Amino acid sequence: MRTNFTKILMISLYLIFMLVSTWATAESVTRLLNLNKIIVWVVAVGFFVGASIGGKLLVESLDYDNFYHNRLRSMLIGISLIIICWILVILPTNTHTFFYKNNVRKICLTELKDTESKLLQIKNDGKTVIEREKDDLKKKVEAEIASMKYEIQNYGNPGHGPRTDSIINRLEVLLGQPIHRLQPKNTSRTGLVEHAQQMDSYLRNLLESRLNLFNDRLAQFESQQDNKEFNTLIADLKDARNKLGEEPTEEIRTTLINSFALINKYSDMLKQTFKDKTFLHMDNDPETIALENVYYTWRSFFAGKYGAQGFWFWIMVAALIDILGFVFFIFGFKKD
Repeated sequence: MRTNFTKILMISLYLIFMLVSTWATAESVTRLLNLNKIIVWVVAVGFFVGASIGGKLLVESLDYDNFYHNRLRSMLIGISLIIICWILVILPTNTHTFFYKNNVRKICLTELKDTESKLLQIKNDGKTVIEREKDDLKKKVEAEIASMKYEIQNYGNPGHGPRTDSIINRLEVLLGQPIHRLQPKNTSRTGLVEHAQQMDSYLRNLLESRLNLFNDRLAQFESQQDNKEFNTLIADLKDARNKLGEEPTEEIRTTLINSFALINKYSDMLKQTFKDKTFLHMDNDPETIALENVYYTWRSFFAGKYGAQGFWFWIMVAALIDILGFVFFIFGFKKD
């Protein structure tokens, strides 16, 4: 009677651990494949039972205190079932489910914040590039103007000489147009100062015209932007952070996908406007969505990601649940 009670207890515990493991397997597979949940559950139960049988065969084949017919064959079958059913299917999917359930909210929240920052950044990247190029051009031109004025007023070689011409040649390259060589009225001190000021004013007017071309490029880029779409997505990203529950909804996934698409759209527009520059481009799917894929999650783990987020812990939890289930199976179905 006691033996029967022990067996019933072991089998009951086995069924509990099997249900937990099967649930985790089914969750992971359903996220990966668009399959009927009932079919997935049936297959998952089959894999767990197969792994349990494999564990029982392996343990019994290693029991040298008792005679065992076809010991080697049972050992090989047991190892094969453990590898195929548990190591290749159950353990990876269960770890994935436990890790996903416990980390997706934090990962999604971080991604929503980062995506909003990237959207704001790339929308302003055109202006940032223009202002940087304008400042750079202005500094270079002003430095050349200062050198030119010094050479014009140089008593050792007053007016326009080879050095002055060399500076003006460099200014032509910077300003992108030919520069008219104004001539001084005379080579007196006052005349050279006046001539230097004339050249200064003339070149600064050319610089201003050149800077206006930069503003035209910026206006061209900004005219292509859809401010309504941008403002809507920014609002949606903020709203998604407030509404985010334990797992992201389909609405949140759609917001992330649309945000990534708009970032790439702006990136392509920027490349067309500023051909020699590189800009942010979202080459991968949102991590919140990619994390649903068991293969992506394990690849990322092997690449050095998620280790600090407790992935090893969930491997051990998943393994412990399965191993306890296998142990209860062995004792529950052990021959008297």
